[in-house]
Amino acid sequence: MQDWDALRHVLAIAREGGLSGAARKLGVNHATVSRHLSRAEDVAGVRLFDRFPTGLVPTEAGKEAIRRAAAMEAEVHALDLAFAAADESGEGTLTVTVPPLVAASGLGEDIARYRAVFPRVDLRVLGTHG
Repeated sequence: MQDWDALRHVLAIAREGGLSGAARKLGVNHATVSRHLSRAEDVAGVRLFDRFPTGLVPTEAGKEAIRRAAAMEAEVHALDLAFAAADESGEGTLTVTVPPLVAASGLGEDIARYRAVFPRVDLRVLGTHG
């Protein structure tokens, strides 16, 4: 699957527990999230969530997509750190806010590498649930 936007919606559905919560989190409407989920499932050729009256539950394929989407998101955050580090002075303060799922996906290793390359940058990592 090469559609990061669809995967971003899948990740939001998983984190928020459903289409409506994902729509609120992403700042779009319910139909947009539903459309992205349908597209992701069509492209993958598998259902990513089972639909129940109580909400959506990830299938095994969905769990894999969610895990990999979280890893992709972590890489995007790492890229943002690299761009922020491009400041020619190589010093200053950089504050990064990350959700727990991203922090748990190897961010510590990225921070260690970042600190090794930019020891004069005061890196501050803040946790959030969103």
